Amino acid sequence: MKNYIKILLFALFLPGSLLGQNSNIDVQLKKSMSDAWKTTWELFYHDKTNQFYDFISSYDRSNSLNHLPQPNEVRIQFPNFQGYGTGMEDCMISAGVMLDLVVDKYLVTQDKKLFQSADLILKGIELSSNVHGVNGFLARGVSPFAPTDIYINSSRDQYTHVVHGLWKYYNSALVTEQQRTRIIKLVVAYTKRMEDKIVKATNYDFQRANNSPDVLGISRMWNVDGHEAARLPMFYGVAWKMTSDAKYQKLMNTYLDDALEQSFNLNPNVATYAILQMQNSMEVLYDILTEENYKKLIVQISDNLSAKSLDRLNRALQKSATLDHSTLVDDWRHGVGIRTGTKEREIWYNSREIGEALLSILISKGKREEFSVSKVKEFMGILDFNRISSNGIFYLQAAYWKARKLDRL
Repeated sequence: MKNYIKILLFALFLPGSLLGQNSNIDVQLKKSMSDAWKTTWELFYHDKTNQFYDFISSYDRSNSLNHLPQPNEVRIQFPNFQGYGTGMEDCMISAGVMLDLVVDKYLVTQDKKLFQSADLILKGIELSSNVHGVNGFLARGVSPFAPTDIYINSSRDQYTHVVHGLWKYYNSALVTEQQRTRIIKLVVAYTKRMEDKIVKATNYDFQRANNSPDVLGISRMWNVDGHEAARLPMFYGVAWKMTSDAKYQKLMNTYLDDALEQSFNLNPNVATYAILQMQNSMEVLYDILTEENYKKLIVQISDNLSAKSLDRLNRALQKSATLDHSTLVDDWRHGVGIRTGTKEREIWYNSREIGEALLSILISKGKREEFSVSKVKEFMGILDFNRISSNGIFYLQAAYWKARKLDRL
């Protein structure tokens, strides 16, 4: 049995031609991804909000998300203004990842059910964009137990993944004209908030939902670190391409040259999730821009990110051998949840980091680094997609379908 699993997992990251045969390995690999898809929608997703949550606290379908905040907690912004640690701090990041996943999965499978999947994800984004009545503000998530309340602090990371996912969906074979209209409405609202708020007087901060300053600096869109600089021109570029309004092209160009120059100054200790977000920005800008000089710069930046991602992948794979990915996250009110510095957070982030690093390599517009098949085998060998408590399950699937699309599997 062990030898069979080794053969299966070795095949996971081989060229597509070897998996194109109707073999038992191909069938089993598809079943693993089918299990991951089923777990995602049954345990991490809630149909009251159409959103995906950060972790689960039970493998019982009716109780998996019972840890999410209650109305009184959200209203008093407990435990913090971001909802950090509650299981809903990254719903919009996950929505962007899931849209990208669905688009790639459809390209590979032509599964018509994915039309509905994409629309449900779009509805979840619309909820976070509209429930609070603040035009252009993207809430991190909405609790199914507090469906009219939000944590008032968002972040540039939420916007980055959502705009990236909407861009991929807008240009896909899955989208209808009615959905394109809905997407444009969202993007225009986001960029209008950026246009109004990203000025010197606010320290280039798009602010909280109540228009107070974000004291953490995670909503600042300019005068930021190198890995964050390209996000603002990306947003404006997407709005330009979707609306053909030259105003957005002008706004994009205001920041573009400086942003690409800054993108070469990458802090060596930058988080892997930020590398992926930066790679997302590069991917979108590469699609938008036609000038060869810009494309060459983006390829160089993308190469740097791909190389860094390989290092992060190898480190995360090495760490994975010491972790039990089936470990459930306890209720943050009584236990440690995914508090920084705990073993629980290590487990939660490890599978996600592996997916982030793989995605960053696979979407590179330059060289796609060759990752170690043996190390990926080892990780996949200990992972049961029916028993994984982290939203890393989204990223791993996204990497799988992107690799399939690129014929890397």
